[in-house]
Amino acid sequence: MTAKSTKLITRLLLGMLLGVLLCILGCIAAVASNTIAGDGEQLPIRSLRVTIDENQREELFDQLRKFAEKHGFKISIRDSGLSDELFVVDMRRDDIKIISRNPFDPRIFRVSFYNKYPALPTSQETVDDLVNDLKAFISEIPNVKITEEN
Repeated sequence: MTAKSTKLITRLLLGMLLGVLLCILGCIAAVASNTIAGDGEQLPIRSLRVTIDENQREELFDQLRKFAEKHGFKISIRDSGLSDELFVVDMRRDDIKIISRNPFDPRIFRVSFYNKYPALPTSQETVDDLVNDLKAFISEIPNVKITEEN
């Protein structure tokens, strides 16, 4: 084998290796763009919009606590730090986290479901069961309105 053919084979192998590496990086970027928003924040799997009367907030918190207990979530309820009418409810377990916020209006809570580890997504069946059960708990509050968001 001549030096010229050895260089050619080396360049071909390096080119193929670079091509494979670029394909892998492209696939990782494509997967990340489906799970991460433009600002680096993870996108929710599912989201609900819960509309209640302001005087029903404690009832909502009670229902969220019951749901958390039933499904093995650790729950934290705290004010947002912006106002004593705005709250953040954080529920977490090994596979999934649920964040509820009312960032602008004390009557509207956005409930978002997230994979705790985006690389290990929770099964769709599990998410659907949790969403449906949470809706059932919240529906026990009179005059509540629950809508799915995209």
